[in-house]
Amino acid sequence: MPGWDPELSAQEIQKQRIDQMDGKYGRHVRGEIEPEGPPHGCEVKVSDRTEIVHLKFRTEEAFDKVSRRKQRRPPEILEFVRLKKAVVRLVVQHNKDNCNGKTGKNKPEATRANPKSFQWNHYNRINAAFFQKLVPKAVCLLSGGLDSATCLAFARREGFDCYAISFDYGQRHRVELEAARRVASALRASDHRIAKIDLRIFGHSALTDEIAVPKGRDERAMNAEIPITYVPARNTIFLSFALAWAEVLEANEIFIGVNALDYSGYPDCRPEFIHAFERMSNLATKAGVEGRTRVHIRTPLIELSKAAIVTLAHELGVPFELTHSCYDPDDLGRPCGACDSCILRAKGFREAGIADPACA
Repeated sequence: MPGWDPELSAQEIQKQRIDQMDGKYGRHVRGEIEPEGPPHGCEVKVSDRTEIVHLKFRTEEAFDKVSRRKQRRPPEILEFVRLKKAVVRLVVQHNKDNCNGKTGKNKPEATRANPKSFQWNHYNRINAAFFQKLVPKAVCLLSGGLDSATCLAFARREGFDCYAISFDYGQRHRVELEAARRVASALRASDHRIAKIDLRIFGHSALTDEIAVPKGRDERAMNAEIPITYVPARNTIFLSFALAWAEVLEANEIFIGVNALDYSGYPDCRPEFIHAFERMSNLATKAGVEGRTRVHIRTPLIELSKAAIVTLAHELGVPFELTHSCYDPDDLGRPCGACDSCILRAKGFREAGIADPACA
């Protein structure tokens, strides 16, 4: 989206999308039209705390797509009436503090209110309840590292309302979880959950067992075999949790920052794995079987080099200083600079010609 600002909230992005697209489903009219034909409902008085808002859809089909979604009505909406020709009328009650001015005394015959007194924060509440298609939801896996932070920022720029999920899986340090919290907050995720699971019961990884982290290896050694830092079936487990949350949220998109180039040879970062999991996802959920969702596993970084990821992250405004990539940090959380992850990160920043503030 042109002019995207990482400081924008999901509601502000929603407003931009409405303004730029003139509505995906139709035109949102704030007190500007007189709907044709009589309304199917009772007239409601308009006071200095009540507005009538008309929302006009391009087609009846577009209205049906939105109205079929079972949304909980915000308390401000006193009435939701369907009019003729794909027009709905909302009667909205608001606080005086949220108005630019008063509409005057009660006007029983009023059919429209002063649009200047209807504030965007209320309009956003209506959109959140009835027009969620304009800001689609996405679940984003967030480890706190460079790649996952870039993936979250990418999803935000694409206009998604992002729900970040991280995992306390028994990893050898908790620095990355603190980094994930900072990144989720900085990139304005709508929600951030940390799922607690214990993969130490299986072990067999330098990240979850008493096994030394390999250090000082060159790229040829990294790619010679699957490294001991591989955690058995980790991405399969993580994506399963993300899929469950996506089903609850009725989100069609799951973002994961896997990479098939500079990836240390992990088998669950390959395109073949992602495609297979996506196919499975649409067979394994109630929402998928009923046709309410069609899950897509989004991997915007999968074919990028580490240098290209760093460049993209820089363009997206990712706060590099908040991210953490090291497998074996010291007691103060500082990166070791010698593990595979540190080496690949340093290589990416070096080739991109960008300084890494996390290593300053």
